[in-house]
Amino acid sequence: MAIAHLGPLNLSSDLLLAPMMDITTPSYVLLIKYFGGLGLYSMPMVFINQISQAPKTMRPILEFAEKHSPSSVQICGSGKSYETIHEALDVLNSYNFSVLDLNAGCPARHTCNSGGGASLMKPHRYKDLHHLIQSTIKLSTKPVSVKIRAGWDSKDGLDQIVRMIEEEGAIFLTIHGRLAKQGYSGVVDIETIKHVKEISNIPVVGNGDVFNYHTYGLMKHITGVDAVMIGRAAMGFPETFAHITQQRDSMQEKRVIYGNLVSLFYQELDSEKPVNTPREIQGYLKILLDSIESLGKYYNNDKFKLVELKRNAIWMIKGTYNSAKIREKVGKIRTLPVFLDYVFSSQLVSDLTPKTEMA
Repeated sequence: MAIAHLGPLNLSSDLLLAPMMDITTPSYVLLIKYFGGLGLYSMPMVFINQISQAPKTMRPILEFAEKHSPSSVQICGSGKSYETIHEALDVLNSYNFSVLDLNAGCPARHTCNSGGGASLMKPHRYKDLHHLIQSTIKLSTKPVSVKIRAGWDSKDGLDQIVRMIEEEGAIFLTIHGRLAKQGYSGVVDIETIKHVKEISNIPVVGNGDVFNYHTYGLMKHITGVDAVMIGRAAMGFPETFAHITQQRDSMQEKRVIYGNLVSLFYQELDSEKPVNTPREIQGYLKILLDSIESLGKYYNNDKFKLVELKRNAIWMIKGTYNSAKIREKVGKIRTLPVFLDYVFSSQLVSDLTPKTEMA
């Protein structure tokens, strides 16, 4: 039974994994999928110019997205060149994935300096945004979605952008409830997400500051969104989606929430964040290693293994006892055998365990 309906997509879960550079790698997606609870994932943003000029570099992620559905591929462009969009879509149309997502929300400097991402939400760039959406939907053989922010430096043009997205035929939109100028500072504006859902005639996905069942439930109750996208909360915590799903299913929609829901949401953001145990970290890394080795020629090599495993280990260790020292130690390891010997040893468990607990 489908839990979320996003246009023609009928998903088994209303939890989506955000596209994040160097985070939502194929091997990490497989790690999350191992535990379950994930409805749709998106591969990290790729620039339309790269697809057009160097299509072979796209093979690894496109072949993965084709094999492991439902999947989304996110692209980023300035919207200025129809020819470049056409060339990129010719490449993308030759692969069979579920949905093509347009990035109009990334606040990163290099993305915005390229003319893409959240820079398209600047008032003088609405024409470029319109051209990008219109051209992509016209040329794509896949359904198209759009990811946006609440605005560039104000929310003044948000309603206009939402209307533009739905009128051009996007199947859903994702709204991250911060202004681009905020980056990831402060807290998400959940009332803005609610407003977008209220005015939109297509499904809406809410994004920002959801990290557990309580924030997920409040996001859904307050805004009425059709699905929830999780990004940073999944870094180092691959069971995030499974935990939320298990708690949601066990509650069977009978949970009654009292008080001001918006206030409860922001109070929950101050609650203690999860911390992995040493044994959980070792278990995650073992499954991640197996996932890398299952991916074949593009990924199954010592260089990729070391980079991928180190990065994830550093995220997974965050917040644990002695974490700063051990994260630094892991970061300095330069060879795969040394890394594997350490992270799968009793020494790692000892290093991350307070001496009072070891006694």
